[in-house]
Amino acid sequence: MIIDAHAHLWYEDWLPDAYWDELAERIAVVRMKQTGEHISAKDAKKTIFSLCNDPTGERLIKEMDEAGIDKTFIFPLDYGVAVGNAKLPIEEVNKIYGQVCQKYPQRLIGFVGIDPRRENALAVIEKGVKEWGLKGLKLYPPAGFYLNDKFLYPIYKKASELKIPVVAHTGQIFGILKTKYADPFNFDEVSADFPDLTLVAAHIGFGWWSELSWLLSKRLKVKADFCGWNPLAYSAPKTFYRILRTVVDIAGPTALMFGTDGPAYRMTKIQNKEWVQMIKNLPKLEGDLKFTQEEVDCLLWKNAQSTYGI
Repeated sequence: MIIDAHAHLWYEDWLPDAYWDELAERIAVVRMKQTGEHISAKDAKKTIFSLCNDPTGERLIKEMDEAGIDKTFIFPLDYGVAVGNAKLPIEEVNKIYGQVCQKYPQRLIGFVGIDPRRENALAVIEKGVKEWGLKGLKLYPPAGFYLNDKFLYPIYKKASELKIPVVAHTGQIFGILKTKYADPFNFDEVSADFPDLTLVAAHIGFGWWSELSWLLSKRLKVKADFCGWNPLAYSAPKTFYRILRTVVDIAGPTALMFGTDGPAYRMTKIQNKEWVQMIKNLPKLEGDLKFTQEEVDCLLWKNAQSTYGI
């Protein structure tokens, strides 16, 4: 079995124009670095929409089939408070996520995604879980809040009452969002104050992976996924393998979950099928970077299964 613990559905009306503009500029730069091909941000934006618009989940299911992924967790993204609202209200986006998951109940598991500063945040979380069948909460602190801000405590209390996990972006971010808010160590205080709440630091905190590894080793209800490391794995595989091996050594084999961060890499050379295969091949590595098959099974499905109770 393979479980993708971190992905998204994208549609142009679901995220603010400012976000798409920033992403298009970044994609144009990346394309230049990878291929030497110059494309305008305007053309990059068209490419993003043509490859990634997937309001029904059909593209995601096809991609999962091609990569051999059995189940995928999908998270709405709410940048509206930070950079301006999208065309479709975030409550409606969450409702659509629930509908898509109901269409593919054996394949897709959705979370609520909402900025906790919205006045209706608590209501949307409760409605998402109780009415739309969503199974957790996704937070995006680079939009302008720290994970240990006390105004979030009612949100964590609600998650505890609903018995749902909380996933948060941690680590560096591009463009108009702000990295300073995304330090995964802020989960330490939250975990101490809500000891029964499952917390997941997405991306192993990127540049904070070392500090997060030690936190994972002490706070057993805090987990992490390593989605978004796909580019480094392809451009500098030995560096990626060394970091992954170090995190597993420090945090233990049950702390990390595989993720694709799809569909973010559909417009690059990094495809999910190859990303899955890289992790499957970890036992074939030589020397001190080698992983056991049991460790790989933990990364690819066992940890997601136990963390999210599926």
